[in-house]
Amino acid sequence: MNEDKNDDQKDPLHPEEGTAEFEIPEDIENDTKCGLGSFKPESLQVFARIGAFVGLYSFSGLLTQTLSTYVNSQVSMLEKQFGFSSAETGFLMSCNDIGYLLCVVFAGYIARKVHIPRGLGTSTIFFGVCGLMCALPYFISDRSTYALSDRQPMPDSNISVKSVVSSSSKVPLCLNSSGVGHYDARCDAQSSTAERTAGLQELYIKKVAFTLIAVGMFFQGVGKSCRMPFVSIYIDDAVEKRKTGFYMGILTGTGIFGPALAYLLGGLFSKIYVTLESVDITPRDPRWIGAWWLGFLVFGGFSLLFSIPIMCFPRYLKSHKRRGDLHTIAKEKALQKLEKNSTREAIVKEVKEFLAAVLRLLKNPTYLVLTLSTVVNLMGVAGVLSFMPKYLASQYSVPVWQANIILSLSSIAAISLGSFLGGIITRRIPMTPLTTIKMLLIFYAVNILCSACGFFLGCKQPVLFGDNAQISSVVPPPYKLVPSPCVSGCECNDQKYFPICGQDGRSYFSPCHAGCSVKDKSSLFNCTCIEGGQAESGLCDQGCSTNLYVYAAFTFVGSLFTALKIIPTFIAKLRCVEERDRAVSTAFYGFLTSALGWMPGPVVFGAIIDGTCTLWKYTCGERQSCLLYDIVFFRNAVHGYRIIASALAMIILSSLIFYFRYKGHDDWGDGMRREIEKREVKLNVQGAKPNGNGNENIIAQKKDVEKDTLSEDGN
Repeated sequence: MNEDKNDDQKDPLHPEEGTAEFEIPEDIENDTKCGLGSFKPESLQVFARIGAFVGLYSFSGLLTQTLSTYVNSQVSMLEKQFGFSSAETGFLMSCNDIGYLLCVVFAGYIARKVHIPRGLGTSTIFFGVCGLMCALPYFISDRSTYALSDRQPMPDSNISVKSVVSSSSKVPLCLNSSGVGHYDARCDAQSSTAERTAGLQELYIKKVAFTLIAVGMFFQGVGKSCRMPFVSIYIDDAVEKRKTGFYMGILTGTGIFGPALAYLLGGLFSKIYVTLESVDITPRDPRWIGAWWLGFLVFGGFSLLFSIPIMCFPRYLKSHKRRGDLHTIAKEKALQKLEKNSTREAIVKEVKEFLAAVLRLLKNPTYLVLTLSTVVNLMGVAGVLSFMPKYLASQYSVPVWQANIILSLSSIAAISLGSFLGGIITRRIPMTPLTTIKMLLIFYAVNILCSACGFFLGCKQPVLFGDNAQISSVVPPPYKLVPSPCVSGCECNDQKYFPICGQDGRSYFSPCHAGCSVKDKSSLFNCTCIEGGQAESGLCDQGCSTNLYVYAAFTFVGSLFTALKIIPTFIAKLRCVEERDRAVSTAFYGFLTSALGWMPGPVVFGAIIDGTCTLWKYTCGERQSCLLYDIVFFRNAVHGYRIIASALAMIILSSLIFYFRYKGHDDWGDGMRREIEKREVKLNVQGAKPNGNGNENIIAQKKDVEKDTLSEDGN
């Protein structure tokens, strides 16, 4: 008895020197070994430590996060190939969060009831399979849809249909009688059966592709739902409380580096033509479609490979911090075997405990304010980040691959660095409630200033030259007419936008509107409206490349301070709730930020972007993707939307300063101590009942609660 008493008095976090190695209970020993099933050789046990887990899962998290974000880097490619609008691509990105929010609360609730490493391995398999699914639209599409007019059609029995399908990639020269209208001529009543079939086939492929990518993104979200609840609990249970932020900072930093990798490789893949073949056109050519499907294939395959090693980690990691935890786990298992409750009673009990935990979170003002401010901020972050490559390409007239690489080096790399530095800050600086909130407000202020600079670092709307006067009613100023005699005999389609840069330094609406009649690769000749008669595909340089690099520098600084908020916010959210509610609080937080922040952000912002469109592509009367944007309106929408979201989040968060001062909270444990006092009264009342047959357990529970909370306050 005396020995047991002395053991209870030892500090599990700071064992005395010379203390014998802690003896793991027999029924838990097997759950502390690396391996799968009965295969648990001694050679693998060297990896049964927190450092090995964090190291390996960093790579796995990097792959899965890369796969989740990769679709953002290919927005322009998907819109160009399948005719998606920005609202539709925004919905595709939100499908990831729909799957996430449907499962995240449940995942948080079962975090302490399952084998966490195996759950993480299973989720990684989900990511891999869904990544491969998102690549399927390329393989089921007719390869002739990628054919360029430079090539001769391949011999095939369906040659008439194939040549019509590929006609959409033809360059609108002055010799082409393309007709005028707001719809695709293939669906006209006078069109042949083959032409109408080709037009309807294009719409059908669009719907199939949209469905496959949406389903793939949805199940990626399902796989993502268990990552944060499982990982945070696994680490928090295995290390001292003051080290949780450090390890989570490493995982978050490497995980957020995933988007940097996604945009970087997305840029490289966008530089490769979609068929992986050598073609005569360049990425600046309006016909260019990058190999968007390649990233899904690569990242999906590697995710499958990394899933097995993660499953081999033990259910419980041995550590000095877990000395008492493993004893408690053994006691809980023994009690569960002795309990004779029916399955129905057990389910009812679990549901009641879950609802009680959610109710406690909803009554926690600090937790609610932190969550609400994060939700508002993420509405802006998710929307802008999802379409940033598209914004850079449209605003500065750069190819999509270049926009992806610039974004990777400026924005996403800064977010990765900021997450890691945020973890170091939480370890070096005492994160009291007031210190944490003041620090977050400073980070918000710097981010808003950097975003405001974007209003002044853009380009002017390109001046387009053309012939038909009716274009000016479709495309708002600045649009200028060329003398009509230079395009006499040309029947130019005012919906066929194919920008070219003339030798005279002017941008033209299309080769037809410049009177060009000869094409060789990406060059055009015999242009009667251009002095010198020659042009190249794509818009002329706007002469604002300096603004692009300055904007990238401000984006780096703003993104750095945005990321510095991640770990302090995570620690504050974790510390402001009771120990027993931490798993549910993490999952509930993820649910709310996904449902109200990450999910609606891309959809709302996609609709805003569509509002800046001045010229749409139509197929069989159905509106498809945008061809031309008002880039000044686009620029103001991007930064105005971002600043409003950050300012509102900052105002909401600042209310906690007044709340903490009013309540006199100098430490995260102040509010929890009051909860302990209330629970003590309840436990004492229950313990006073006759024939408790578990009174000693109730009193022990009370002591455990008090011990856990106060020991954490000390850290």
